[in-house]
Amino acid sequence: MTGLAYLKKYSRVFLWILLVPLTFFLMQGSILSQFIATGLFFTLLWYLLKFFSSEFSVKTKRYLAWLAGPLSFGLLIFLIYHPIFFGNMPWIADHSVHQMKAWIFYNKIISGFSLTGWTDFASGGYPAELLYPPLADIYISLIKFISFGFLTWEQVYALSFGMFLVFYYFTYFFIGNKIGGRVGAFASGVFALIDMGAFRQGGWIFMVRWGVWPLSFAIALTLASLFFLHEYLDEKSTFRKPVIFSSLALLCHPMSLLTIFPVSIALLWFHFFPSIKRVQLILRYLKWSVFVVMITAWWLFPFLSFAPSYSVHVSAINGTINNIANGFWNFQLWGNSPIWVLALGFWGCFRILKDGHDKFMLALLSSSLIILVVTSSTVIGGLGLFESIPSLKHVQFPRYLLFVKASLFFSAAIGVKFLIEWFKSSTEIRWHIKSIFIIAFMGLIIPGILHFTDNYLVPLTKYPFSPEFKKGIFEIAKYLKDRKKADDSFYRVALDGSFGEHRHAAFSIYSGLPFVKLSFVPAQTYKYRAKVKNSDIPRSTEQLKLLNVRYIVSMGPSRIKKIKLLKKSYGLYLYEFMEYSSKRVFTGTAGTKSYNFENNSLNLTLDGGIENNEIRFNIHPFRNWKVKVNGKDAELSNWSNGPLTFMKVYAPRDAVIKLYYKKSTLEYISLIISIIFILLFMLPVSWSYPVGNFFEKKLSSGSHKIFGWISRVWHSKNGRIFFITIGIITTGLVLYKSYVLSPFGTEYLKLRHANVKKIVKDKSHKCLYFYPARHYCGTGTDYVGIESRGVGREIYTGIFLHPSQKRTYELTWEDVKIQNGITLEGGLDDTTSEGKKSVFIKIFFNNKLLKELKFYRKWHWNSTFIKIADKGNLRILINADSSGNNFLFRVKKD
Repeated sequence: MTGLAYLKKYSRVFLWILLVPLTFFLMQGSILSQFIATGLFFTLLWYLLKFFSSEFSVKTKRYLAWLAGPLSFGLLIFLIYHPIFFGNMPWIADHSVHQMKAWIFYNKIISGFSLTGWTDFASGGYPAELLYPPLADIYISLIKFISFGFLTWEQVYALSFGMFLVFYYFTYFFIGNKIGGRVGAFASGVFALIDMGAFRQGGWIFMVRWGVWPLSFAIALTLASLFFLHEYLDEKSTFRKPVIFSSLALLCHPMSLLTIFPVSIALLWFHFFPSIKRVQLILRYLKWSVFVVMITAWWLFPFLSFAPSYSVHVSAINGTINNIANGFWNFQLWGNSPIWVLALGFWGCFRILKDGHDKFMLALLSSSLIILVVTSSTVIGGLGLFESIPSLKHVQFPRYLLFVKASLFFSAAIGVKFLIEWFKSSTEIRWHIKSIFIIAFMGLIIPGILHFTDNYLVPLTKYPFSPEFKKGIFEIAKYLKDRKKADDSFYRVALDGSFGEHRHAAFSIYSGLPFVKLSFVPAQTYKYRAKVKNSDIPRSTEQLKLLNVRYIVSMGPSRIKKIKLLKKSYGLYLYEFMEYSSKRVFTGTAGTKSYNFENNSLNLTLDGGIENNEIRFNIHPFRNWKVKVNGKDAELSNWSNGPLTFMKVYAPRDAVIKLYYKKSTLEYISLIISIIFILLFMLPVSWSYPVGNFFEKKLSSGSHKIFGWISRVWHSKNGRIFFITIGIITTGLVLYKSYVLSPFGTEYLKLRHANVKKIVKDKSHKCLYFYPARHYCGTGTDYVGIESRGVGREIYTGIFLHPSQKRTYELTWEDVKIQNGITLEGGLDDTTSEGKKSVFIKIFFNNKLLKELKFYRKWHWNSTFIKIADKGNLRILINADSSGNNFLFRVKKD
């Protein structure tokens, strides 16, 4: 093409491009010229895109259309988080904790060719990576390993976190593309990106501000695993993808265990009934389940065995079922959720249910709805789940909302897709109607974009990555490292600060010194070390001596006694603990001839002593610790000092003692199982056909026989009567049990047998017993009901008072027979607002005042016994002095 022909062909394009400066010139004028400039700019943009798109082939257009979405979405992520991608980690909240955990794993655990094990580096020691999934630490350590030492730990963590963010958001983008096309991909990705969230509820606040990103990592892996399982059940994919992603999810966070398998059952449900290959479908599901469990057995089996005994209860419960129902009406299911996204989600949900073909989304939405109901404090309390399944006290139920939100984001993306398709398929709007709306709408575009940017994108960029105290960490760490060169004694550095202060948790990385963190360490739930409330923090002189603390690094001035200030740097204070003790074994009544203390072993020979010497080790107890006294196995027991718990053994005079950490038989068996199934998983598919076909034929034959027998019995008259009778009996037993059994024991007085009144300004109003298991005393938030609530470390189930203002409740049980007395247990719910709150109680029996009680302390569960032996009416008056007093109690007949 000649220059003249080229100019002729593109002359109109050049003319339109020349108009671009005019738009910027008009933008500087009056409001009318700005409106004209806006219309002109978008008209130019539309024309140029249309003109150039006509120049490309169909194949090129498809390629560019496919590329435009992920590129623009990736650019948006980069603009928000570019400091992180350049190696600047957020120095806030839990980020330093995760960085520190990965450093310990890299330097103390895998250096010994192990993925789990004991480390004496923190506190009085703890079983690293055994009570908490190790994937996040493995992932960060892998980035460190492949950096070949060129990146600092700060840069390694920043890069790891940045890559996680990309993976997390693009998981939504990828699945959104599969279920809603290019529109669904971009919409679901943006919905996940702009989710501010709340504490324990995912989103930016949880992942970036609080730094609790391994849970979101697990949710992304869970979503991917469920999608690939869906394709595997649909015979569109091999079982390798769902096995890989499901295994990674289980190794990332315990919440995956409580989401993947329940939701996968819902997925199987929606695949099962439309399928004509039901037996093969079940076999596929079982094959996936077995491989996932067995591949992760090396960590999963020991975790399920050890965690109930050694993990501290750090549970959190959801709101009541009424709160959740209210959330549907006012579009506030969780904190900081955009109403318009929820509205789109509900619209998409309606379309998905109407069509009934998208099995993946049906499984996600149905599971989410069940999760919302089942994890409410009303259902948990009403069924008495904490009493029947104590391990549930380890679960933080509000975190389930991450999965619920993900489901609704995909539903909202499908809602956007349906709206656009409806707009495209609608009859063509006449130009004179369209023009007036477009012209008016032009004036709202730029302000709308600015509002979206200011309120949804800009807040995501506000995180500190170079605070002043960071310089103090490096300076004090260097100071202590220099001091350590001339001192070979064992000691630890205490990290002090306000309760929940984690920002200087990474100090140990830069000093290389063992440490004690004097506040709650999230993601490390070892109960002899983790602290969940301020009073549990070991700060006494004796406790710090037992932990071999020599120096204290405090964020701000420390209140610990017997310390001397050595250095102050950028808000960090370095103290020397004047009562420091290097003693790690206490023999009491005997001396020591030899003494050798390693990370996971101790050899000790006593010198003299009595016949039965108590030997104390300031090492936290764990089942894998063993001890031999004079070559024979001996029994270890616990001893405590305040919140700290250590180990001890009894030995005769001149005894030879060997304390050592030994992995359990279960750990070795679990590791062997995982190795076998990993090898089976890695074998070429063609190799597994003979064995797989043999088992499949056997299982298929057996399943057909079972289904055939059920079908034959059902189609006979007597068979149908048999199944219906069994169903009626089973249903009757369940209904009887659910009515008779109290959620907190048959010996406790039941709420449904009580008459409840509320008294406001000397006026009495009868409360109505109604669904769900509560007496309504006014509006929906003014009630007396069965709930599970947190008081102190524990979750208790009882009768919960939720006053909307200052008032008195009267509960009366008629014709109560008491043999010895009653015990009233109760406490203020920990969510009670701060300030001086109190609840006053009067207990009457046959109108005789028996006892007056006062509850005023949060974090405290009280128990009071009242002696009485009689039959009559028990009346309890509970006076809440303000609306902030949420009180839980129960009455036991002794």
